Amino acid sequence: MSLLLPETEANAPSDEAPVPDVYRSLNFRSLQEPYNHSSHDTMASRYSTLDADSLEVMLNGGLERFYKKFNHLSRKINLQLPTPEVRFQDLSFSVEVPATNGSHNTVGSYLAKVFTPWKKPPAVTKHALLPMSGIIKPGSMTLILANPGAGKSTFLKALAGKLQRNSKTEIGGDILYSGFRGEEIELTKLVGLVDQADNHIPTLTVRETFKFADLCVNGLPEDQHDDMRDIAALRTELFLQILGLEGCADTVVGNALLRGVSGGERKRVTVGEVLVGGQSLFLCDEISTGLDSAATFDITKALRTWCNTLGGSVVVALLQPTPEVVEQFDNILMIHEGHMVYHGPRTEILDYYRERGFTCPPRVDPADFLIEVTSGRGQRYANGSVPLKALPVTAEEFNALFCQSAIYKKTMDAIAKGFNEHQFESAEDYKKAHSVVNLARSKDRSEFGLAFIQSTLLLLNRQKLNWLRDPPLLWGKIIEAILVGLVLGMIYYEVDSKYYLRMIFFSIALFQRQAWQQITISFQLRKVFYKQRPRNFFRTSSYAIAETVVQVPVNLTVSFILGTFFYFMSGLTRSFEKYIVFYLVLACFQHAISAYMTLLSALSPSITVGQALASISVSFFLLFSGNIILADLIPDYWIWMYWFNPLAWALRSNMLSEFSSHRYTPEQSKKLLDSFSIKQGTEYIWFGVGILLGYYLLFTTLNALALHHIRYEKYSGVSVKTSVDSVKQEEVYVEVNTPGAVEAVKAAKGSGLPFTPSNLCIRDLEYFVTLPSGEEKQLLHGITAHFEPGRMVALMGSSGAGKTTLMDVIAGRKTGGRIVGDIIVNGFVRHSTLNYKPIATGFWNQLGQLAKKQQLTYWRSPQYNFMRMLLFPLFAIIFGTTFYQLSAGSLKKINSHIGLIYNSMDFIGVINLMTVIEVTCAERAVYYRERMSNYYSPLPYSLSLWFAEIPYLIVVIVLFVTIEYWLVGWSDNAGDFFFFMFIFYLYTSICTYVGQWMSALMPNEKVANVAVGALSCLFNLFSGFLLPRTAMKPGYKWFQYLMPSYYSLSALAGIQFGDDQHMIAVTTNGTTVNKTVAEYIHKTYDYHPERKYDFMAGLLVIWVVLQVAIYLTFKFVSHLKR
Repeated sequence: MSLLLPETEANAPSDEAPVPDVYRSLNFRSLQEPYNHSSHDTMASRYSTLDADSLEVMLNGGLERFYKKFNHLSRKINLQLPTPEVRFQDLSFSVEVPATNGSHNTVGSYLAKVFTPWKKPPAVTKHALLPMSGIIKPGSMTLILANPGAGKSTFLKALAGKLQRNSKTEIGGDILYSGFRGEEIELTKLVGLVDQADNHIPTLTVRETFKFADLCVNGLPEDQHDDMRDIAALRTELFLQILGLEGCADTVVGNALLRGVSGGERKRVTVGEVLVGGQSLFLCDEISTGLDSAATFDITKALRTWCNTLGGSVVVALLQPTPEVVEQFDNILMIHEGHMVYHGPRTEILDYYRERGFTCPPRVDPADFLIEVTSGRGQRYANGSVPLKALPVTAEEFNALFCQSAIYKKTMDAIAKGFNEHQFESAEDYKKAHSVVNLARSKDRSEFGLAFIQSTLLLLNRQKLNWLRDPPLLWGKIIEAILVGLVLGMIYYEVDSKYYLRMIFFSIALFQRQAWQQITISFQLRKVFYKQRPRNFFRTSSYAIAETVVQVPVNLTVSFILGTFFYFMSGLTRSFEKYIVFYLVLACFQHAISAYMTLLSALSPSITVGQALASISVSFFLLFSGNIILADLIPDYWIWMYWFNPLAWALRSNMLSEFSSHRYTPEQSKKLLDSFSIKQGTEYIWFGVGILLGYYLLFTTLNALALHHIRYEKYSGVSVKTSVDSVKQEEVYVEVNTPGAVEAVKAAKGSGLPFTPSNLCIRDLEYFVTLPSGEEKQLLHGITAHFEPGRMVALMGSSGAGKTTLMDVIAGRKTGGRIVGDIIVNGFVRHSTLNYKPIATGFWNQLGQLAKKQQLTYWRSPQYNFMRMLLFPLFAIIFGTTFYQLSAGSLKKINSHIGLIYNSMDFIGVINLMTVIEVTCAERAVYYRERMSNYYSPLPYSLSLWFAEIPYLIVVIVLFVTIEYWLVGWSDNAGDFFFFMFIFYLYTSICTYVGQWMSALMPNEKVANVAVGALSCLFNLFSGFLLPRTAMKPGYKWFQYLMPSYYSLSALAGIQFGDDQHMIAVTTNGTTVNKTVAEYIHKTYDYHPERKYDFMAGLLVIWVVLQVAIYLTFKFVSHLKR
C-alpha cells in the first residue's frame, strides 16, 4: 500500500461519526505538550478512523493524512508538539590539534616522543566554525550544503549540544531554543541527531533495533494511559513502514563480516533509530550516504510532511542532493571552510548568486553549481555583471559578501529584537514555540524514558540476545571448558600433594586468560554505547550492570564444568564441603577478573592498548601470586603486590581449604603449607572470598564511572586550505565531451597497457540463499544481459533491489547460496576448463609488493608494535628486580628460578599470541576482498605476514632477554646467553604465528581469542613446570612432543642449571640429602643440557609446520559470508 495515495470519499465517515476515545491517546511521548483546541473543529469527521489494531488502516490515505489526524487529535486532547525557534548568534568552535603534514603516526614517531619528552609536538588551532548567526524557524526544513570537511557535522553537533568540551576545545557564541539555553532544558527530548556512521549491534534485527530505541526513549506502552497502549505499541511498526524497512524487519542489521541488510537499508536503520524517539528538532548528517536517490527522496518527503503537519523542524546535511530533494526544503545554509556563506530561503539563493556575478546554466544541477561557486571554482559561471578579478574566491570573501546582504541584515534585526510574540504571525505559534519551557530541567523529572530497573532489564535482554546469537563464541567457551577441564584432570590425576600449589595455581590462573577475551567483546559494543548514552537511552550504571550480569551464567557454567572435572580427577579432598569452597573461590575470582578486564576495555582507546594494560596486570598477578616466587622470597619493595593481588587471595584460600581437611594431620598440613610459604590460618579462606567479591563490586563500579566520564571519540576537524589570491586557469573545471564507444576504443589503441577486450554475457542468471528456516529465497530472477567492450553500463535500481548481489555473482565473489544460469566471457562459459592465468603478476612481484605493504602497515601500527617495544623492557625490569641477583642456593630458590623462566617465556608468548589477533583479523578482511579480485595468491600473502613480524620480534626479544638475564644474574657465559636469546626468540615467534593461524582459521576475533586461550593452557600444562615430566603418566607424556613450550623450557632451564654443581638440601619422604643442582633438575624435571640442540630442532620443525598451516588456511578456509 502506498502511503501517498489519496483516500476516496467513499471511505470518509459521516459528519455525525463520533471520535473514538483511542484518538485521545495517539501520541509520541516526547512530542506532547499542552495545546488549546476548538470544540467546533470538525476535522476528525473528514478522515477515516484510526484503528490501533491495524497499521494499514492507521496509514490509510497516506502519511500526510495520518499526520493531520495526529495533529487534530493532539488538539482535541490538549496536547501539542513543542516547536522551538532555534537561534544561534556568533556561534564558533575551535579545537587544538597536532600540527601534521598529513603523515601517519608510526612506530618511529612514538619512539621519538619517548626519547625526546622535552619536545612538545607542535599544535595548531583549527577553526571548525567561525562566528555565524542565524534563525531556524519552527516547522521549517533547512538544507546544509557544503564540501566534505567544511564544518557540517560540527555545526549539527553544536545545535544538538554534542560538541566536546575540554581544555583543547573552545565554543563561542550562544544557541537559544525558544529563548532557553541548552543546559536549561532537556535537550535530548527536544533534539535528535542522526550520525554519519552506522553503528549498530550487528546481531539484532531491524525491528529489535527500533523497538529498543522506542522503549528507551518513550517508555513501556503499558506504563502510559490505558487508551494509548495499543497505539504506542505500533510506533515501531509505523517507522518501519515509513522508511520502507518492513520487508527486512526481521533481518539482522549485520556488518562487514556478518551478512545482514544492505548498505542503504542500514542507513535507513540509522535514521529510524532517531526518528522513533519523536523529538521535535531532527538534525541529520549526510543521511543519503548509501541510499539511492529515490530512497533519499522518500525519507526527505516524509520529513517534509512531518514538518508541515506537526510543526517540527529539520536540518539535513546532504552531499549532491537531487533537485527534487532540494525542493522539499525551505531554506539553505551553506558552509565553506568553517564560514557561513549563505543562509536564507531556497527560492532566493540562485538570485543571490546571480547578483554576485554567478549564473547557473540550465543544464547544471543547482546543488553542484552552488558547491563549485563557493569552493572558488565558479569563474566559468561568471555572468559578466561583476569584473572577473572582483569575483569572490575564498571562504572569507563569500562570508563578507553574505554579511553585507539584505538577508543577513534581516536575520540580525530579528536576533536583536529577541524571542517574543511579535516575531510570530500568531499568538498560537508563539505559544507552541514557547512550550519548550515544559522541557525545563527539573530534579523531579527523569531524563530517561524508563525507570532504573526497567532500563536495566531491557539492556540485560539485549545483551543476552547478543550472546545467544553468537553460537561459535558460546560453544567455543563450553567446549574449551570441557577439554581444558578433562586435560587438567588427566594430567593431575591422583598427583602427589607436593604439586598442589602449582596445580591449584593453574586451575585459578587460567581464568585470567579466558577473561582476557572480554576486552574484545566489550570493545565491539562500545561504539554503540557512545552513540546511545548521550541520547539518554539508558543510565550508564544500567549498562554496566547489564554488561557484567550477562556474563554470570556463562561464567558459572564454564567454571562449574572445568572446576568439577578438575577437582574430582586431580585427587583433591573428595568432600562436598571442600568442593563447594573450591568452586566458590573459583567463581568469585572468575567474576572479579572478568570485571577487571571489562574495566580495562572502558579505560583503553583501542583493543591493542587494552590488551597491553591487561598484560601488565596479568604479569603482576602471576608473578606475585605466591607460586612463581614464594611469598617469603618476594623482596620487601614488591611485597605489597602480593597482598593486593586477587590471584594470591584465591590461591591462598583454596590451599588453606584443601590442607585443613581431615586427610592431613595438623603436622602434615603445617609442613606442606610451610613448604609453600603459606603461614596464615583458616580464617583467611573467607577473607579471600570477601576480598574477591569486593574486587568484583569495585571493578564493576569503576567500569561504570569510566564509561560515563571517558570518551575516546576522534574529532575530525574542518579541512582548512591555504588562502590564495587568485585561481589559476588550469585549476578551473571545464566541460569536456565524453567520447563515444567507438572513439574510446580507438583512443585506447596505442596508449596504456595492451589487453583483450571482454564481451560479457549472462543468461538466465538466478541466485538463491538459504534462510535459517531452511527455505530458499530467490534474490535474482532469470537475468539475461549483454555487456559489450568499450561501453559503460549504468546498473540502476532502488536500495536493496539486488545491484550488489548481481555484481558479486558475476564477479564470483559469492561464498554461499546457489547460482543458476550461465556467465559467458568471450564465448567461453566461466569456470570452464580454460587454460588461463588468474593472477596477472608473478610470485616474486606479489611477494615483494606484499612485503612492502605489510612492513608499512606494521610501521604505521604503533599501538601494536610500539606497545611491545615499551612493555617488554618494562616486564623485564619487573621480573628482574623481583629476582635481582637471587642465588640458586636452596630448593625453593631453584624452583623459583625455573618458575621465572617458565613465566617469562609463557607470558611474553601469550602477549604476542593475544595481541596479534586484532591486527591479523583486521588484515583478513582486506585479504578476502583483494583475494577475490585475484590481486595475489595465498602463499606470498602468508609469507608477507611472516616477514612483517621478524624485525619487531628481534628488537623486543633482544630488549627483554638482555635486561632480565643480567638483572637476575644467570650464567655469564656468552654462548649460554645468546643461545638463551635465540631459543626465546623461536618460542615467542611460534606463539605469534599461532595467533596469526587462529585468526585465519576461526570465524571471528572473539572465537579466535577463545581458541588461543585453550592452546595457551595446553602450552602451560605440558611445559614441564606445572607438572614436571618425571611426574607425568606414560599415557599422555608423549603429548609434550607436540608442545613448543616443552622444548623451550627444557632448553632454557637446561643450559642455565644443567651443569650447576652447587650443593642444595633436598628432602624426600622425610629424609634430607645433599644433591647438586644439576642432579636435582635431572631427576625432578628431566632437563639435560646436552640435548639443547635437539630441543632447538623441535622448535624449528614446529615453526615450519606453522608457516605451512597458515598458508593452507588462507588458501582453503574463508569466513566471508556474501
